[in-house]
Parts: sequence; C-alpha cells; structure tokens
Amino acid sequence: MAMRIAAFAALHPRQGCEAMRAIRAYREAQEQIRKSPGGNVASRQVELAAERAGQPAERVAATVRRWMEEAPLAAVRRARFPGVMEFFQWARSAGLPLAVVSDYPARKKLDALELAPYITAIVTAQDADVDSFKPNPAGLLKALALMAVEPHQAVFVGDRMEVDMAAAAAGGVPGVLLGNCSAAPAGFTSLPTWPAVRAWVAART
Repeated sequence: MAMRIAAFAALHPRQGCEAMRAIRAYREAQEQIRKSPGGNVASRQVELAAERAGQPAERVAATVRRWMEEAPLAAVRRARFPGVMEFFQWARSAGLPLAVVSDYPARKKLDALELAPYITAIVTAQDADVDSFKPNPAGLLKALALMAVEPHQAVFVGDRMEVDMAAAAAGGVPGVLLGNCSAAPAGFTSLPTWPAVRAWVAART
C-alpha cells in the first residue's frame, strides 16, 4: 500500500502528501490512545489525527477509508501468511472455535483473505461493547464469551509483544508470539510460522 500511495502522490503531489500525512497521524493517534485509555476510540482517533495532520476530520476519515480499508482489499489475499489457511481448515475440522480480535474493522479483509467462513467471532476495538484498543483485554474477553471458552482454554496468537501479548496477559489467556524466534518472556511462547502454531496447538488438544 505504501507503493500505491507513493504512485498516487507522484501523479497528485498535494493530495498524495496529504494522504500520507493523514495516515501517519492516524497511526500515531492510535498509539497515543493506546497509552491513555478512554471511551469513543473511533472518533477520538480521527479527531487526534486531524489535529496532528492539520486537516479536517472528515478528510482524514475519508483518507483512512480509502487507503486503509478499501484499497488494501485488492492485495490482501496475496499477503496471506503461508500456512494460515491450512491452520484455519485444521482448526475447524478439529472442532476448535476461532476468533479474530482486531484494532481495526476486520470483516472485509477477512472476506478478502477467504478466512471469514472459519471464524466464530470477529471483534474489533470499535465495537460499542469493546471501545478500546489492545492491550486492554476487553475485545479478547468478548471473543471468549462469544465462543463460550474460558481464558485458560484458549490461546491468543499475535505479533506484538507490547500489544498482543500484553492483552493476553491482562485477559489471563496463554499467548503465542508469532514470527519472533527469540526466547519469549516467561508465560509466553514464540513460534516462527503458522504451521508451527498448528503443531503447538495440536500437541495440546
């Protein structure tokens, strides 16, 4: 997507620069809100990003919608991690419920990834009964409730120690740090790939 935005900026320098500034500000606003929890995360993120970017909130929201929610759909299928489809298929055949807990709206991307049919629950930070970014465990706890699974019976797979694994710890759920082959801190497991996650989960079911 960075290359697509850069190509757009080459043809439309002013609009392209504004788009890149808005997206950068939007991501920075998320990290700010993550460190200072509170309600209304969706509107707060847009408002903070608008202040940082020096643009109207409506323009920031439109930029995010275009470049972060809609444009990636055409490319996201090709970016699917090796082994993830096989893991989802195996989990369904094994009767293991799956949930996605995301800081961004996830349904359309999961549809594009062809993973949505395997998922029991899709939970996002913008859900009214979550309204918080990870590492707040609200989204994780909602997913567990929707799957009717106790925290100790689940495993939370994520790729950010300070966000995903912190949410797992706060929710009392065992955590697997994906793609990090270094030794994980006590209480967590590091695994390099989805096939490795499948083998790890299979050994424990």
